[in-house]
Amino acid sequence: FSRKTAMKMAPRQRCVLLVVVFVVWAPVTALLRPTTRLRCEVRGGASAMLQVEEVSPSVVSARALKEEADAAQRRGDFEAALRSYGEALGALAEEGTTSAQAALVAAGCHVNAARCRSKLADHDAAVRRCSEAIAALDDEFSSNVYDTTFPAARSLRSVALYRRATAYDALGDQTRALDDASVAAALGEARAEPLAQRLREEAFKRHRAQMLTTPTQTQPVGHLADAATKLLADPKKLAGLLP
Repeated sequence: FSRKTAMKMAPRQRCVLLVVVFVVWAPVTALLRPTTRLRCEVRGGASAMLQVEEVSPSVVSARALKEEADAAQRRGDFEAALRSYGEALGALAEEGTTSAQAALVAAGCHVNAARCRSKLADHDAAVRRCSEAIAALDDEFSSNVYDTTFPAARSLRSVALYRRATAYDALGDQTRALDDASVAAALGEARAEPLAQRLREEAFKRHRAQMLTTPTQTQPVGHLADAATKLLADPKKLAGLLP
């Protein structure tokens, strides 16, 4: 209705119109209006259902603490970063929050804390933090490492595997390092493929060196052949062995 049309209406009709606007139309538009407290995420591709997940206050607080920790890590203040990552994880644990968003924040904290531990040469702790990141993702998302349903979880998992591989490599456990680096490379972590290639080459060199230094079954036969040749070259010795 235009303003001119509304003015021509009788007072009673105008009252009815106002009731319709404020009682019916306003609540409907409020429901349809997007809200900042809701986050929409499409799961499973274009044909999947749209799921709406409310972000809890503990997740919001944990994200803020993680951002502080990330900034400290970029500055090279790894001890301060570790404290803030711990506070972020504590904020999630305080309310017992279990959701996709909480799992992603927790895994991100563990992965970045692992990098801090590696920078501080605490490689055992780095391995543990990466394993905790993978466990957090497994609890909320599919434990199938090649599942493409959740790209954010897949990306975090590949980084966790790569950083655990570097920690294993620093600890001298090249077998486990190669396993993690190979899977991380298959998941799309670009930094993992050069590491996996180097570890494969080193494993081949170790295997080759071991083969060269380990006695083979043909060597005793060779010794017997040498002994027979010497006996044939000395007829007196050979005659002494005969009955």
